[in-house]
Amino acid sequence: MKKLISVFLLIFFIIFGCGKSEKYTLEKDTPAYNFAKELAEKVPALSPEENTVIVSTNSFEVKANEITKMIYVNTGKRSQQISSFDPDRLSAFFQQTARGYAEQKLLLNAAEEADVEATEAEVDSMLNIQYQRSGGEEKFKQWLTTNEIDLENVRQDMRERATIEKYFSQLSVEQVDLSEEELRKAYEGDKTATVRHILLLTTNKSEGEKKEIHEKMEDILQRAKRGEDFAELAKKYSEDPGSKNTGGLYEDFGRGYMVKPFEEAAFNVPVGEISDIIETQYGYHILKVIDRKKETRPFEEFKKSYRNQKKAEKMQQVRISKINELKEEADFKVHEL
Repeated sequence: MKKLISVFLLIFFIIFGCGKSEKYTLEKDTPAYNFAKELAEKVPALSPEENTVIVSTNSFEVKANEITKMIYVNTGKRSQQISSFDPDRLSAFFQQTARGYAEQKLLLNAAEEADVEATEAEVDSMLNIQYQRSGGEEKFKQWLTTNEIDLENVRQDMRERATIEKYFSQLSVEQVDLSEEELRKAYEGDKTATVRHILLLTTNKSEGEKKEIHEKMEDILQRAKRGEDFAELAKKYSEDPGSKNTGGLYEDFGRGYMVKPFEEAAFNVPVGEISDIIETQYGYHILKVIDRKKETRPFEEFKKSYRNQKKAEKMQQVRISKINELKEEADFKVHEL
């Protein structure tokens, strides 16, 4: 879900700024090579000598050394955080990073075929936005220096992101046509929800392991329904680092910000009650709904915003459809590590 799992928080930054694959070779006794050797102690498939294929397509392969070097180049000192992952988490992280990187390559290839490329002015514009978000150019550059990340990698990140966004912007999106009745129904529905939740991760787990995790969640659910403090249970058992320390709390999030099963429970379970076990791609969840709020803006103001939101959702569907189309054409496969 969009806000809940921090195990993959570094991935988006890593897979952009990747540049050309020729950069990513591992020379013996270099820092990146030694980093790969360290990772291979936990996941042997990441050994620089093995250079295992993680993603294959009918036009290119993404190998472990490429991803290892890319991670090392684009995370700097933060690479030590990745070194601390347990083997299952490390394997899942590499698969997810390689998947995102390979999807990006497919999109960049499609953009090139469509003769779409970001201009330097568009790249500068994106970089300036990043400066503003970071409190100014100097602060951003200082952050890069502190984390040993090269500005040119970041600029390449912006160039590729801008190219992909430009490519997507040229894909046709059907006009979102909503009736007055539909708009009124949306306006009168709940706008935001506040919940506490507990997550037990199942990413990269076997069916047997998932069964054990489900049984553990059943026990937690029964304890919560018997009246044990939900926040304390979340602090003790939840595996969501983003909310564990606050007792599983997520406040005032709107529709479209969480994965669908989580959102449906948040907006449909009565306030004050606890959901059944919910499964998402991240794992098993239980939610306690704390509060929900209605729209406070005037109806006419809401209508314009809601139409824009629906258009954005439609655009996201177009993006997902295009990526899936490109992956199917490329015979896209992610391999076990």
